Amino acid sequence: MSDKIFKKYKSDLENRGEEYWQGRGEKMALKLFREMSVRVPAYKDFLNKNGVDPKKIRNLEDFRTLPIIDKNNYLKAYPLEKLCWDGNPGKMDMISLSSGSSGEPFFWFRGKEQEDETTLSHELFLVDSFEIDKQSTLFIISFSMGMWVAGTLTHRAVQNIAERYDMTVITPGINADDTLNIIKKIGDKYDQIVLAGYPPFVKDIIDEGESGGIDWKKHKIKFLFAAESFSESWRDYIYKKVGATSPLKDSLNIYGTADALILGHETPFTIKIRKEAQKNRNIYESIFSSEERVPSLVQYNPALRYFEQTEFGFVFTAPSGIPLVRYNIGDNGKIVSFSDMNNIFSKSGTDLVEEAEKEGISVWKL
Repeated sequence: MSDKIFKKYKSDLENRGEEYWQGRGEKMALKLFREMSVRVPAYKDFLNKNGVDPKKIRNLEDFRTLPIIDKNNYLKAYPLEKLCWDGNPGKMDMISLSSGSSGEPFFWFRGKEQEDETTLSHELFLVDSFEIDKQSTLFIISFSMGMWVAGTLTHRAVQNIAERYDMTVITPGINADDTLNIIKKIGDKYDQIVLAGYPPFVKDIIDEGESGGIDWKKHKIKFLFAAESFSESWRDYIYKKVGATSPLKDSLNIYGTADALILGHETPFTIKIRKEAQKNRNIYESIFSSEERVPSLVQYNPALRYFEQTEFGFVFTAPSGIPLVRYNIGDNGKIVSFSDMNNIFSKSGTDLVEEAEKEGISVWKL
């Protein structure tokens, strides 16, 4: 990933409006559909069985009539190779397994396009939230490695990024002793440490390190989480343990999946929204309805992952190694536009963008 591409993407995020990104997403979704209808054997057959003539899908309104795919009616209904571009899995250079939460792990392919896209997303939030362009960084990957997507994907992405920054990567995986030993032996050689891992495992590392004599407050610790949601009180607990000083920029949670890699991620802006919502019941219920368990709140780029709200929940379209059009992953959630989020806060007398800018955080209109 070149420095020129990264700077252009970052500039666009800072200066383009939500209509621009939504338009890019609509074009991507239609283009992907047209390519899949010709080049993916399984999808070509799926459309035929559902009576869909690809030539009649001319615009977004037509696109929204396409049948929704899921694991049962599509992924498990065809041989694995038929789900890939041109029926050839050999064109992909990496395979990860899903967790098998639906009953059986599934093989998910990815190639250079997905690797580059993930590298771009990681570089964006590592610079924006963790300021790796300003501080020497030890990046510790404590996600599962092996065939699981979080560890291998994070490693591939940050290893590429480390070549252009003052950053060193190390991969202990889910070994707490190794992780703690790394911090004890070389943690003080860097301005900051980014600890990447599953939230419960990271909490164990922090608690065990404290019991083992690590003074966390002597280090500048940042956290990259994935795989599950957590409350703001849980985040505050972790922050207190390590003496975090930038509550909106010292951690970030990724909404990712083996199916399509990074679907969205927290930003300092979404963390601010979530914290503010917990202080104001009207705002909270406008965003999260009556949910007692606070869901994740992330931003996503429609040009990379095109989401739609449907009667079945949300579905997304993504140019993955196994490309997906109108795919129902089975997660619960809803979509709030950038303008709608601003309106929710305006009704309570708060200018969300102005408040965010006062705190010096980026505002991406996603």
